[in-house]
Amino acid sequence: MLKETTDNFHFKLKKAAASEYEAVVQLIQTVVKEMPNKAWFAADGADHTRMMLSLGEGTAYVAHCLETDEIAGVFLTVVPGDSPENLGNDIGLNENLHPLVVHMDVACVLPKYRGYGLQKKLMLHAEEIMKAKGYRYFCCTIHPENKYSLNSATALGYEIQTICEKYGGYLRAVLMKEI
Repeated sequence: MLKETTDNFHFKLKKAAASEYEAVVQLIQTVVKEMPNKAWFAADGADHTRMMLSLGEGTAYVAHCLETDEIAGVFLTVVPGDSPENLGNDIGLNENLHPLVVHMDVACVLPKYRGYGLQKKLMLHAEEIMKAKGYRYFCCTIHPENKYSLNSATALGYEIQTICEKYGGYLRAVLMKEI
């Protein structure tokens, strides 16, 4: 478990426990509700997120603020396997490599904790764990006008592979980083 320090807060990065799933869902809903441009974020519904985490189809990583004893940010990964939603399909990745794809799916940080680099830190934490599990192709989708998230991902080595419609017609850049 990584321990991250900032000037004002200390964060512990870890895999979310099952007892934290409801707090993860609530944090995502809070952030989505406050977003000025809803088209930039295509979150699954709360029930789907709860089910996905409970069934082990996705993993949530959290940045727990030690001073306030609350979850400051979350990052979700999904292993798509041979699902038609595997982003490997969108970028022309050979089907034999699809089992090595992981979706770097959702990043949310509560407003009062923004500016501490938690999105990047959580993403790197998730990458480290997924790399140790043997995944090689880290893919994500970001709205092409969402410069904050695009800059964050490209700074970590993700490259835009294509721009296409996803999630029922939302325009998205599909990015990949090969480990």
